[in-house]
Amino acid sequence: MNISKKKSFIKKILRTTFILIFLIATGITGYMQIENASFTDAFYLTVIAISTTGLYSGPALSVHGKIFTIFLIIVGIIMFVQCINILATAVINDYFNSVFRKRRIFNMIKDLKNHIIICGCGELGIEIIKEMTDKKQECVVIDRNPEIKNILDSVNFSGIFLEGDAARDDILESAGITRARCLISCMGDDAQNVFAVLTARELNKSLHILSRCVSSSTKSKLLRAGANKIILPNYLGAKRMAAFALRPEIANFLDTLMFDENNSDIRIENITIPPNSILSGKSLSELKLPARTGIIIVAIKNTDGAVFFNPAHNTIINNLDMLIALGPEKNIQKVYELIEMESLEYFDKKNSIKKSN
Repeated sequence: MNISKKKSFIKKILRTTFILIFLIATGITGYMQIENASFTDAFYLTVIAISTTGLYSGPALSVHGKIFTIFLIIVGIIMFVQCINILATAVINDYFNSVFRKRRIFNMIKDLKNHIIICGCGELGIEIIKEMTDKKQECVVIDRNPEIKNILDSVNFSGIFLEGDAARDDILESAGITRARCLISCMGDDAQNVFAVLTARELNKSLHILSRCVSSSTKSKLLRAGANKIILPNYLGAKRMAAFALRPEIANFLDTLMFDENNSDIRIENITIPPNSILSGKSLSELKLPARTGIIIVAIKNTDGAVFFNPAHNTIINNLDMLIALGPEKNIQKVYELIEMESLEYFDKKNSIKKSN
């Protein structure tokens, strides 16, 4: 039950309670005036009438007393039906909403592929989620705290939230870990991160795993558990602050490239060459990427993990190589279009590019 529904439910209960108190006060006052009953007897008669138990065995009531009792009984029945309606509606709605929500989430996750799983929604996790939301990246968020859903709504998160322990097999399987491309474990406790990483690695051997590390002494444990990259927020924060102090212009330039795309037309992007792409098996001089797309190839990372900065013109691009490209957003998109083309000639014709010899 979300916050708005809880507030509505509480309001209904409070309103019904106030009406009941007012009815009891009216009943006590009525019996004391009509039947000259004591406070105790008037209260007793009121409770019997409202609850419709019919346990009264005292002196016969006057005509006015009987009419007043009938009024209390009718109102008591209405109040009873109202209470049952409020409780039943809350329980049934909550149950069916839960069932339909789980079914909808299951269907949404079933269709996900190459998504990112984020474990933990502390301050760091929320900032990561904001960044993913801005980039329109499909995400599944896992956290034990159900109230996190309200925080996610406040940052316009449109992905999927799962309540549970990120170290449990069934929770990670529900998040579609076998089809995910990356898992980010950013919980505030190193032990929880180790267990989450270990479980994720067992379920998906090829998954790219990033993990937060609070204490540097835990770094080796996270690496052994299966994390590909360890992030120490305090260490990285210190490095960036030092860079801004020592080399402010370079730090500002790199910061703009990485984190301020809204105020800069230049982007740096990693582009993986899929199998059977027209780029595979060709040299940079054959592809003429700067002329065709307007981007600069800063580096190439091959499948062995070796990185070649400022690659030579005769460097051959192979399947699954990663290009580190620099250029405007529209030119970056041209590279993705080129990857999908059947031939270089068709791309040139489509974009009306004159090839330089």
